[in-house]
Parts: sequence; C-alpha cells; structure tokens
Amino acid sequence: MFEDLTTYTEVDQNSDITITSPKADFVSLDRIANSYVYKDHGIDYFGDFDIDFEFYIQEGADQGLVVLFAVSNTSGTLNDMISATDGLTVFAYNNTNNLAITIQDWSNSNYDTYIFGGGTTSGVIYSTISRSVTTLTMSMFSDANRTVPIDILTLTSEAGTKRYLTVLASCESAVSGGDAITGYTQNFEIIYASSSSSSISSSSVSSSSVSSSSSSSSLSSSSSSLSSSSSSLSSSSSSSSLSSSSSSSSSSLSSSSSSSSLSSSSSSISSSSSSSSSSLSSSSSSSSISSSSSSKASNGAWIFGEENPTMGEEPVSWQT
Repeated sequence: MFEDLTTYTEVDQNSDITITSPKADFVSLDRIANSYVYKDHGIDYFGDFDIDFEFYIQEGADQGLVVLFAVSNTSGTLNDMISATDGLTVFAYNNTNNLAITIQDWSNSNYDTYIFGGGTTSGVIYSTISRSVTTLTMSMFSDANRTVPIDILTLTSEAGTKRYLTVLASCESAVSGGDAITGYTQNFEIIYASSSSSSISSSSVSSSSVSSSSSSSSLSSSSSSLSSSSSSLSSSSSSSSLSSSSSSSSSSLSSSSSSSSLSSSSSSISSSSSSSSSSLSSSSSSSSISSSSSSKASNGAWIFGEENPTMGEEPVSWQT
C-alpha cells in the first residue's frame, strides 16, 4: 500500500510543493528554500528496510538540488541533516547539464552516484532502496515491473535505527546562479522495516501454528500409545486375578511396575514431542531465512549500468 502523503507534515516556504495522496510535485523548487515533506513513524522504526518509490526530474537549472528520499532522526532540509551528521539520503543534483542521482550517508559521508546526461531523467525512474545491517543499496529501473535495470548504487552505511521518512526536501543552501528544479516523487511503499511489528507478525503466527499443530499431533499419537498400553495392563491384571491370590499379589506388583514404566514412557514421549515441535519450528524459521537470502542474492545479480565518474564537484561540497 502506498503511503498517503496528505498525512505527512509539509513545510513549504515558497509554495513550490503540491501534495496529493501518493505524490509530491515540486515546481521551480529553490535550492535555498526551507521546504520539506516528512512523517514521524516512531523511534527506531527503520532498522533494515526495503522501500519502493518513483521519481521524475523534468528539468533543473545548473546547481539545482532536491532530496528525493531520506530516513533520519532529524526532520528538515538536507542542510539540517548535514549539520546533524545524520540521514541516509537520495538526492538529485544538476551540474552543468548532467543530472546526478546520489545516495549518501551523512554520518560517514560515504556515497555513490549515477549520472543522467541532459539534466533530466527522461521519464519516471522506479526505485527500490534497501538497507541490510550496514549495506545500503538503491536499485533503479526504467519500467514499472522493475525488470529493466538502469543501475545499482551501493555504500557502507551506519547501522543505527531511524524514525523519519522524508519524501521531498530542498537543500536550504545558496549558490550563485540559477538553482531551481522541477519534478515529483510518488508511490512510496514500505515493503519491509525490521522494527515494524507487522513485518514479523505473519511469520510468528505461522511458526506458532506449526509448533502447535506438531504438538497436538504428537500428543494425540502419544495418547493412543498410552491407551493401548493401559489396555494391555488391564487384561494382564485380570488374567492374574483368576489364577490365585498370590498371583494377584504378583500381578499387582507387576501392574505397579508397569504403571511406573508407563509414566516414564509418557515423560519420554512428552519430551520427544516437545523436541519435535521445537525442531519443526526451527526448521520453519530456517526455511524463511533461506528464502530471504535467495531473494537478496538474485537482487545482487542485476547488471550494473554505466556510470560517469567525473562529477565536477564532490557531494560533500554541495552543501555550500
């Protein structure tokens, strides 16, 4: 389900932004403006995550810059995040008619960049941004089904959790010359966030159900075995009683011994059942993890696009 951006907090200094449910349009957004759109999802909400979103840059003057995505513990513009040395960001920057899409971690300044020639994306870019522990990746595609890759950007990030999701922000930093940019972001979908209870509830219920079912089945089987053993003991005891009283005494001892043995057997069965249940639950979890790893492995096999290594300016200097 796409995020409803009308529920997000909007700060729009120059009325450059228009928000509809899934979309944030910006028209001639000034680089120096104090403008941003974000939501507080709660402390520690974003640990590891997979988030889909789309963006389009229609045009941008030289030095135009806009934040397209960020998770952080600082709400505000790009300059606010830089000042706090906080935030995992995606931003677009137009440098001498070359549009750079950059992912950057402002806690350690690690970044990776892809260049679109001509100052525009020439269409909608379909993106998936993911973090697994300290690996941040952004996969870009030219089609809605995300089957035609453009490039994959990767960096080593910090491992700390975040609370704010920003879907649009200005830089709030002045440069000489024109610095406005036009385009939009849209269709943000939180596929997975490790601190979200909804992400784990389904697997927990499944594991619990399997464990419960296994216990029930094992106990039912144990109950049948116990019933059968009890019947044999009853028959043996009756036969001994018909023989003589001394046999009866002997039978009683035998019955007592058998009963003790049966109790021990019951404990053993119960222990076995518990072990089987635990094993099955563990197997279920292991299967889930294996499936997830496969998915990650296939993502890593996507072909990288070509990248222009000459940027003119380093991203860390774009704040000035």
